Amino acid sequence: MKQLILVRHAKSDSSVSGINDIERPLSDRGYKDAQLVSNSLIKENIVIDEIISSPAVRAYSTALIFAATQNIDPSKIVVAKELYEAEPEDYMNLIAGFDESLNSIAIFAHNPAISNMVSFLTGTMPNDLPTCSVSILQAESLLWINVGARKFKLQKQIFPDHLT
Repeated sequence: MKQLILVRHAKSDSSVSGINDIERPLSDRGYKDAQLVSNSLIKENIVIDEIISSPAVRAYSTALIFAATQNIDPSKIVVAKELYEAEPEDYMNLIAGFDESLNSIAIFAHNPAISNMVSFLTGTMPNDLPTCSVSILQAESLLWINVGARKFKLQKQIFPDHLT
Protein backbone atom coordinates (compact mmCIF):
# COMPACT_ATOMS: atom_id res chain seq x y z
CA MET A 1 0.00 0.00 0.00
CA LYS A 2 1.25 3.50 -0.86
CA GLN A 3 0.58 6.61 1.19
CA LEU A 4 0.74 10.11 -0.26
CA ILE A 5 0.67 13.05 2.12
CA LEU A 6 -0.19 16.34 0.42
CA VAL A 7 0.65 19.42 2.47
CA ARG A 8 -0.28 22.96 1.60
CA HIS A 9 2.51 25.24 2.84
CA ALA A 10 1.93 27.11 6.10
CA LYS A 11 0.81 30.74 6.25
CA SER A 12 3.22 33.10 4.55
CA ASP A 13 4.15 36.60 5.62
CA SER A 14 2.45 38.92 3.16
CA SER A 15 3.78 42.02 4.94
CA VAL A 16 7.25 41.53 3.46
CA SER A 17 7.51 43.78 0.43
CA GLY A 18 9.96 43.97 -2.42
CA ILE A 19 10.50 40.25 -2.85
CA ASN A 20 9.38 37.80 -5.50
CA ASP A 21 6.48 35.47 -4.71
CA ILE A 22 8.79 32.44 -4.60
CA GLU A 23 10.82 34.12 -1.84
CA ARG A 24 7.93 34.88 0.55
CA PRO A 25 8.77 33.54 4.03
CA LEU A 26 6.48 31.99 6.60
CA SER A 27 4.69 34.20 9.09
CA ASP A 28 4.94 33.61 12.84
CA ARG A 29 1.57 31.88 12.64
CA GLY A 30 2.90 29.73 9.79
CA TYR A 31 5.79 28.48 11.90
CA LYS A 32 3.45 27.70 14.82
CA ASP A 33 0.91 25.92 12.61
CA ALA A 34 3.59 23.83 10.90
CA GLN A 35 4.95 22.69 14.26
CA LEU A 36 1.46 21.93 15.56
CA VAL A 37 0.43 19.91 12.49
CA SER A 38 3.74 18.05 12.17
CA ASN A 39 3.50 17.06 15.86
CA SER A 40 -0.02 15.76 15.24
CA LEU A 41 1.35 13.36 12.60
CA ILE A 42 3.77 11.95 15.16
CA LYS A 43 0.96 11.52 17.71
CA GLU A 44 -0.99 9.55 15.10
CA ASN A 45 2.05 7.39 14.21
CA ILE A 46 2.18 8.69 10.65
CA VAL A 47 5.70 8.21 9.36
CA ILE A 48 7.09 9.92 6.28
CA ASP A 49 9.75 8.10 4.22
CA GLU A 50 10.59 11.02 1.95
CA ILE A 51 9.81 14.72 1.66
CA ILE A 52 9.47 16.53 -1.65
CA SER A 53 9.01 20.30 -1.70
CA SER A 54 8.35 23.16 -4.02
CA PRO A 55 11.35 25.49 -4.20
CA ALA A 56 9.28 28.37 -2.77
CA VAL A 57 10.65 29.51 0.59
CA ARG A 58 7.27 29.12 2.34
CA ALA A 59 6.85 25.52 1.14
CA TYR A 60 10.46 24.52 1.84
CA SER A 61 10.33 26.10 5.31
CA THR A 62 7.18 24.12 6.08
CA ALA A 63 8.91 20.95 4.83
CA LEU A 64 11.92 21.66 7.08
CA ILE A 65 9.69 21.81 10.16
CA PHE A 66 8.04 18.49 9.27
CA ALA A 67 11.47 16.95 8.55
CA ALA A 68 12.73 17.96 11.99
CA THR A 69 9.67 16.44 13.66
CA GLN A 70 10.05 13.22 11.63
CA ASN A 71 13.84 13.06 12.25
CA ILE A 72 14.55 13.34 8.53
CA ASP A 73 17.88 14.87 7.57
CA PRO A 74 17.04 18.26 5.98
CA SER A 75 19.63 17.61 3.27
CA LYS A 76 17.45 14.67 2.14
CA ILE A 77 14.50 16.92 1.24
CA VAL A 78 14.00 16.73 -2.52
CA VAL A 79 13.27 20.10 -4.12
CA ALA A 80 11.12 19.71 -7.23
CA LYS A 81 10.94 22.94 -9.23
CA GLU A 82 7.90 21.64 -11.10
CA LEU A 83 5.82 21.91 -7.91
CA TYR A 84 5.87 25.71 -8.10
CA GLU A 85 2.90 26.69 -10.28
CA ALA A 86 2.29 23.00 -10.99
CA GLU A 87 -0.33 21.41 -13.19
CA PRO A 88 -1.86 17.96 -12.49
CA GLU A 89 0.38 16.31 -15.07
CA ASP A 90 3.44 17.68 -13.24
CA TYR A 91 2.28 15.92 -10.08
CA MET A 92 1.50 12.70 -11.93
CA ASN A 93 4.92 12.64 -13.59
CA LEU A 94 6.54 13.21 -10.22
CA ILE A 95 4.50 10.47 -8.52
CA ALA A 96 5.20 7.96 -11.31
CA GLY A 97 8.93 8.50 -10.76
CA PHE A 98 8.92 7.86 -6.99
CA ASP A 99 11.30 5.20 -5.73
CA GLU A 100 9.20 2.05 -5.34
CA SER A 101 10.92 1.18 -2.05
CA LEU A 102 9.29 4.23 -0.44
CA ASN A 103 5.80 3.73 0.96
CA SER A 104 4.96 7.14 2.44
CA ILE A 105 5.87 10.35 0.63
CA ALA A 106 4.95 13.90 1.61
CA ILE A 107 4.66 16.67 -0.99
CA PHE A 108 4.78 20.30 0.16
CA ALA A 109 3.33 22.73 -2.34
CA HIS A 110 0.67 25.33 -3.11
CA ASN A 111 -3.00 25.94 -3.74
CA PRO A 112 -4.98 25.62 -5.89
CA ALA A 113 -2.86 22.67 -7.08
CA ILE A 114 -2.88 20.80 -3.75
CA SER A 115 -6.68 21.03 -3.43
CA ASN A 116 -7.11 20.02 -7.06
CA MET A 117 -4.79 17.04 -6.66
CA VAL A 118 -6.68 15.73 -3.62
CA SER A 119 -9.84 15.90 -5.72
CA PHE A 120 -8.20 14.37 -8.80
CA LEU A 121 -6.54 11.49 -6.96
CA THR A 122 -9.53 10.60 -4.79
CA GLY A 123 -12.46 11.52 -7.02
CA THR A 124 -13.94 13.69 -4.26
CA MET A 125 -15.40 17.13 -4.74
CA PRO A 126 -12.71 19.80 -4.63
CA ASN A 127 -12.38 21.88 -1.52
CA ASP A 128 -10.11 24.81 -0.86
CA LEU A 129 -7.64 23.57 1.73
CA PRO A 130 -6.41 26.06 4.33
CA THR A 131 -2.73 26.81 4.81
CA CYS A 132 -0.76 24.05 6.53
CA SER A 133 -3.50 21.51 5.92
CA VAL A 134 -2.54 17.89 5.41
CA SER A 135 -4.41 15.38 3.27
CA ILE A 136 -3.39 11.77 3.79
CA LEU A 137 -4.21 9.55 0.81
CA GLN A 138 -3.77 5.80 0.45
CA ALA A 139 -3.64 3.65 -2.66
CA GLU A 140 -4.04 -0.11 -2.81
CA SER A 141 -1.29 -0.28 -5.41
CA LEU A 142 2.11 -1.51 -4.39
CA LEU A 143 3.74 0.50 -7.18
CA TRP A 144 3.81 4.29 -7.56
CA ILE A 145 3.82 3.95 -11.33
CA ASN A 146 0.35 2.32 -11.15
CA VAL A 147 -1.38 5.05 -9.17
CA GLY A 148 -3.42 7.76 -10.83
CA ALA A 149 -6.76 9.49 -10.96
CA ARG A 150 -9.26 8.10 -8.47
CA LYS A 151 -6.80 5.45 -7.29
CA PHE A 152 -6.44 6.91 -3.80
CA LYS A 153 -8.75 7.00 -0.80
CA LEU A 154 -8.78 10.03 1.44
CA GLN A 155 -7.80 8.61 4.83
CA LYS A 156 -7.63 11.79 6.86
CA GLN A 157 -7.31 15.54 6.68
CA ILE A 158 -5.66 17.64 9.35
CA PHE A 159 -6.26 21.38 9.66
CA PRO A 160 -4.32 23.55 12.08
CA ASP A 161 -7.48 25.31 13.30
CA HIS A 162 -8.89 21.95 14.45
CA LEU A 163 -5.83 21.26 16.59
CA THR A 164 -5.82 24.37 18.74
